[in-house]
Amino acid sequence: MKARLQILWSVLITVNSVRLASDSIQAQSVLGIVVPNSRASIDGTSGDTAPFVNGATSVRWQQVYDASQFLLITPHGGWVGDIVFRLDGECRNGFGTDVSSLQINLSTTSKRPDGLSSTFAENIGVDDRIVFGPGSLHLVQGCNPGTSPQLFVMLIPFTTPFYYNPTNGNLLMDIRNYSGGTDPGMDPGRIDGELTTGDSVSQAVAFDVNATSALARYSFGLVTLFYFWPNAELTVLLQTNSVVLTWPTNPDFLVLETSQNLPPQAQWKTVAAGITQAGAVKTLTIPIESTGKEAYFRLVSPP
Repeated sequence: MKARLQILWSVLITVNSVRLASDSIQAQSVLGIVVPNSRASIDGTSGDTAPFVNGATSVRWQQVYDASQFLLITPHGGWVGDIVFRLDGECRNGFGTDVSSLQINLSTTSKRPDGLSSTFAENIGVDDRIVFGPGSLHLVQGCNPGTSPQLFVMLIPFTTPFYYNPTNGNLLMDIRNYSGGTDPGMDPGRIDGELTTGDSVSQAVAFDVNATSALARYSFGLVTLFYFWPNAELTVLLQTNSVVLTWPTNPDFLVLETSQNLPPQAQWKTVAAGITQAGAVKTLTIPIESTGKEAYFRLVSPP
């Protein structure tokens, strides 16, 4: 089932009934948000090789991020498509691991940092979604001694984006490392993290991916860079003989749909013909018909 983001405009195809948007369309740029925000340009207080390196032992790792850290996408939310980690600033050696079977889920949770349940299922939100895997992951970063913080280099690109709106709750990252990870060698660098009670991150962990309860809960959390696309909106403009719908090309996975009626009678159909693209903007031009016809349009996420 497709998730309806919003019904943006009811367009009556008659000159007197077209509802107009007041603002012109603008290209959207990806937003980078580091959590905790206070560690964007300062090294974290701790570090860890888990959940990506633990020999042959599987790992279940849940980490919660406080909604207050995502003000840049408030109040409309955005689509997270990638996350990035970095080495701890005190590294003497690089970090590298190959995980043959890894899965990452994201969801919106009511659980707060330092308030995760020891029962994993109780932390997961109703919008839980697999964003990566199950699949292999090659994670590597060389250490640049004397540089603090290290650069965000360890990128995990999502195969499926996740829509997150901070007004609905905190963000939960749920990592299942089924295979464990290869050991990078003696005294490897650690992934940068924050260990501060009462801050914006914390975790629950078990060294068995099939465990239903955490072995331990800590105030520690990996410092994480999220890349977000802001939620797209339709703009409606009236021209002499047509109505013009425009919207940003990014995020590029959203689909335009139309219906002659609203729910519960709505029958949404994908608009495939007539869409053009110029730069960072997509356009659909609808001729005005003298008889008049009502149409509704929306952007929806992938199924």
